[in-house]
Amino acid sequence: MSKQHPYIETLASDLAARRIGRRDFMRTATLLGLSASAAYAMAAKITGIPFVSESAAASLPKGGSMAIAMAVPDLTHPAQYSAGPDSTCARQTLEYLTLTGSDNITRPYLLEGWEASDDLKTWTLRVRKNVKWRKGRTFNADDVIWNIRYRLDPKT
Repeated sequence: MSKQHPYIETLASDLAARRIGRRDFMRTATLLGLSASAAYAMAAKITGIPFVSESAAASLPKGGSMAIAMAVPDLTHPAQYSAGPDSTCARQTLEYLTLTGSDNITRPYLLEGWEASDDLKTWTLRVRKNVKWRKGRTFNADDVIWNIRYRLDPKT
């Protein structure tokens, strides 16, 4: 079992002092390795507010149907996709290193996990094993490094 990242204590203090909101606490704490359930429990204990009250949960809609339509954008350059329609279309064929759920918690996807250094300047990413590219080549750390460097290149 790994130790809790030391910055989580600072986040808890900031939440208690209302310098940050519950959403920022949850997002940052889970990015630093705290499980979502532990982060929800910690936030509820600090704020005294449960994640969802029983009455609110009981009043949520159940069932139904929904139709969604959108224009299909130009998808020739993934590094230039917007956060809207472009990435929505791309998600049908591409996979991300992480996925952020509707609860605003980022979880591993092509990664198995990650750790941040105590000063938050160095991040170690653990690439999921047995992931293959479309033509069968194994997805590896070199692919992650290439993509990050490509995205950070000012020419991109």
